[in-house]
Amino acid sequence: MTLKTKLYIYGTLHTLVMTFFVVMASLERSVLDNGHLMADVWFWGTLADTYLAFLLLALWALYKERRVAWQVFWVLAFAFLGNIAIGIFILRATSKLSQTSGLRTFLGDRFDD
Repeated sequence: MTLKTKLYIYGTLHTLVMTFFVVMASLERSVLDNGHLMADVWFWGTLADTYLAFLLLALWALYKERRVAWQVFWVLAFAFLGNIAIGIFILRATSKLSQTSGLRTFLGDRFDD
């Protein structure tokens, strides 16, 4: 199995799993109905951990994307859609690979479009 195939599988699963959990949680209650979490220190720690990871991925997107519009789009998508956007970004980055590309190309080459 090529790296490209493995990355497609991962990106697809990442996006589907996160979408599933967001939909399931949304059906139970609104994201705005979580005031009780504000007093929980683990909530704040998890939130900081998550957004620091989103920042790292945003920096990767800023490097990979040459066009400012795409850079702005991905930073906002990561901030508002989180891991769903990250899964889609992984699929986008994977779609740019040839069948023989390696991980260095996936992580480092900038998009030309």
